[in-house]
Amino acid sequence: MVFAVLPFFLVNSVGVSMVIIGLIEGGYNLVSNFLKIFSGYWSDFFSKKKNSDCWYFVFHLFKTVFYLWKKWGDFLIGALLEGGSEGIQVSVSDTVLSSQKKDLGKIFGVNRAIESTGSFLGIIIAFIYTAFFLSEIEYQSYFLLSIIPVFLAFLAVLFLKEDKKLRKYPIPIVSWEIFSLNILFFVLSFANFGYSFYILKVYESILSEYKTIGIYILSSVIIAVASYLSGRFND
Repeated sequence: MVFAVLPFFLVNSVGVSMVIIGLIEGGYNLVSNFLKIFSGYWSDFFSKKKNSDCWYFVFHLFKTVFYLWKKWGDFLIGALLEGGSEGIQVSVSDTVLSSQKKDLGKIFGVNRAIESTGSFLGIIIAFIYTAFFLSEIEYQSYFLLSIIPVFLAFLAVLFLKEDKKLRKYPIPIVSWEIFSLNILFFVLSFANFGYSFYILKVYESILSEYKTIGIYILSSVIIAVASYLSGRFND
């Protein structure tokens, strides 16, 4: 709901340059990827439910930041907070998923497809907002609406059950196979350009917020379908 509309707000209301947008999105990815290194170990030693609760708390704080602040520096801080929440959550969820003994490709594929479907629904809401309510509801009031699904998710976390037996792991020696695979992903990440540049490049051509998000919807559908199929193929 937020990130599909945020580039329009930064360009049209705040008046930032593409350099600043790159800084905001790059800061988000930097913090997220950095924290994944440590949160993976953290999830081995501590309660995964408490990790999830912490993530949702930071996520709530992040939404409030987008509603209250108006300068690009404020949104940079908000993006860093969001990156931190994702960095904690992803490793925790991956740890839980990897505890299964078989069909891991299918399990991760379904998980990724479900996440993409949630993103798809958020983009649909952004599409409806830009198509029908853009002139009536200001951007920051719209951002505040995104607290609703996060609050519902937070309530759901309170009812999660977990294994009370905390396992103790020695710090493993990373094998060459794992190390080389991570290096491969590290190199490939340089070829990835952020969603904001993608959205704004399309917007530059057609000058329509809702049409731009409509094109963005197509990419989210492809990601959801490809995630499930690639997981099954991996098995």
